[in-house]
Amino acid sequence: MESETYTGELSYRDIVFRFVYKQGELRLYPDERDKEVIQHEWLMKAVRPGVYVNGDPLLMEESFLEGRCHELQGGIVFLTQIGSYINSVDCTLIVTVISIIKRATRCATASRLSLFGTCIDYVFPVNRAWKSDFNWDEAQNNGVVSITTSDFDSTTSKRFKVEVGGKEVCVYFSVGWTISHNIENPPITLSSSLSFEFEETSDYSFLLELWYQAKRFLGFMTNQSDVGLLSGRLGHRVENGKYRSFAEMKLTEQMPDFDVTHLSKGRYLTLDKLEGNEEKLFQDVSSNSIYLRHLPRANKDKHVIDASRFVLVTAAFEWEFQRLYPDGVPKKDVRLEGEKQALEIIDREIESSTGETKQALKRAKLSIGFTNLQSKVIHAAKQFSPVIEVFGKRLYDLNGEEFKYSKIGERLAGQRNNFAHGNIDKDFEGVAILDLVYLGYLVLAMQLRYLGISDKGIQKAINDQFGLHVAV
Repeated sequence: MESETYTGELSYRDIVFRFVYKQGELRLYPDERDKEVIQHEWLMKAVRPGVYVNGDPLLMEESFLEGRCHELQGGIVFLTQIGSYINSVDCTLIVTVISIIKRATRCATASRLSLFGTCIDYVFPVNRAWKSDFNWDEAQNNGVVSITTSDFDSTTSKRFKVEVGGKEVCVYFSVGWTISHNIENPPITLSSSLSFEFEETSDYSFLLELWYQAKRFLGFMTNQSDVGLLSGRLGHRVENGKYRSFAEMKLTEQMPDFDVTHLSKGRYLTLDKLEGNEEKLFQDVSSNSIYLRHLPRANKDKHVIDASRFVLVTAAFEWEFQRLYPDGVPKKDVRLEGEKQALEIIDREIESSTGETKQALKRAKLSIGFTNLQSKVIHAAKQFSPVIEVFGKRLYDLNGEEFKYSKIGERLAGQRNNFAHGNIDKDFEGVAILDLVYLGYLVLAMQLRYLGISDKGIQKAINDQFGLHVAV
């Protein structure tokens, strides 16, 4: 979380406040002449002349507050949540801040947001940006080793365009470098970035939306929602199509205790594993059409399987099943004919019934043609058998259990229903843990297939994200 302190002045609801900001909390101090207005018009309400009671809760009415800052030449912007509660102590207002933008110049509009962080260094590997020219004799005799950075073309990904918040955005990854002559810093530092370019805007909420979508994209690539500390730089377009950075942007809720174990062990997807389908993935993330709520929050949560995780992973499967198989599980003609006749019969009964009987028949009609979780699991598992059966067999063989689609589907459906309906008195089948792990493989395979990833690419991705090391 941001630990520096900033002070200055800003205006809110036509009143000028002195402010102090630290660690996500913004305190607004009014002048003495404005305290009466805040006390009697903002915080309290009159029940009759001269008699006041506590008023309705004070809510934030602006998405951002822009102020003059004593510590920053260009000023500071505090991004807030419209409708959030504003606390008060003796007319001092306490505002929760989502993000801050620290400006080095007075520039008020941006056309590029670049994000940096450890997670990005792995997803778009930073080591692609340099090569060593190592002559053994020269190194041994003279101690000379040469390191050369790669050119811009080889350190920049393919650019693609997506729509975010109704605006067209150009997205790409790249690797940049900085040189330092200070003793305490490395002479050269390489860092990867995820950049967004767009039409010049002062819509700070849009910048925040880009940041959130980037986190979700990186969460899919690393199989967890916590992607570690990210920092942002805002730039505006100058001559020759170049950009000049003018501000830093940070989220206030980011915590520094990020466990990089999964990254150091290679349990993530690099951009090239998407086989050029990053545009489709980012658009699916932005439009909320890909299911990501089942991702563990952090590395330590990946080995925890409880009721909520069980329900979320099965929900992810059902969501992705609907995307990949919109017509559901194929049915034989005789079954389709039977369902058709059943619907005709129940429709006639509904027409001739009244009251609770009619309502019960309507509810019963919904179950005709319904495909349960077990049938969906069996169908998807068979469809993906050439791709992930090798992972499933290994998982169950290592645990001395039978690998059979019908049994897996039956256990998953039964256990999910027990959890979903609060039947906590039902015994938990230990082998259902294996079923859920296997279902995780299947969900990722379905998501990647929908994106257009090849079968071989899906196998490599499962090996990487789950650290399986299975020969495929």
